[in-house]
Amino acid sequence: MNSLINKIIGNYQIDELIGTGGMGSVYKGRHTSLDRLVAVKVINQNLTSNPDAINRFYKEAKLHAKLQHVNVVTVYDFLEFENNYYLVMEYIKGVSIDKLISENGPIDVKTA
Repeated sequence: MNSLINKIIGNYQIDELIGTGGMGSVYKGRHTSLDRLVAVKVINQNLTSNPDAINRFYKEAKLHAKLQHVNVVTVYDFLEFENNYYLVMEYIKGVSIDKLISENGPIDVKTA
């Protein structure tokens, strides 16, 4: 789904792919008028015709938006745009947990 790079989704410019998973992909982007970096999670295109998958994605967004903690990213937005669904979150620069584990092995309890 790299076709999203350089696209405008609502108020968000998509800049680069950060990672992919079972339910979707996450992109680094920017709010076009606020110039704020964001992470944009998009549900896999093959799941958009599955109402259960869309409901799970929306539930994830709603539950995540209720969380407020220094160690949890903030949810900014949830939108449907051109037959797809997007969860917009705070962007945190760093390495994914998958990459951290693959490069360094299991994480000890204190670090986690």
